[in-house]
Amino acid sequence: MSRKIELTMMVEGGSSYRHVAFECTSSDGTFPEGKVSLARRPDHCYFELSNLPAHNGHRPGFSSTKELKAYVDRVTADVQALVEADIEAAAQYAPDGVVSLGTWNYDA
Repeated sequence: MSRKIELTMMVEGGSSYRHVAFECTSSDGTFPEGKVSLARRPDHCYFELSNLPAHNGHRPGFSSTKELKAYVDRVTADVQALVEADIEAAAQYAPDGVVSLGTWNYDA
């Protein structure tokens, strides 16, 4: 089984206020189970990886690069945790097989 998961980040806005949108694609059309929070504070706005663009209509805005980076880093880490859990689960079912999810790609 081979699958590549790609997380894309799109930043929109001017130098004083920017919004971030995420999209996740999968080479085989399937995604790891679970949801990530796309809220500024990760306590709501949970979305499956296949449906991240559904958050674009009310995505948070950031006036500082530090806040923007912290948000992107957190969302990326949450997505990576889902991918790593999926790798571990696949390895349990096919311990002799190789599970490759490819590389993370970011467009800014």
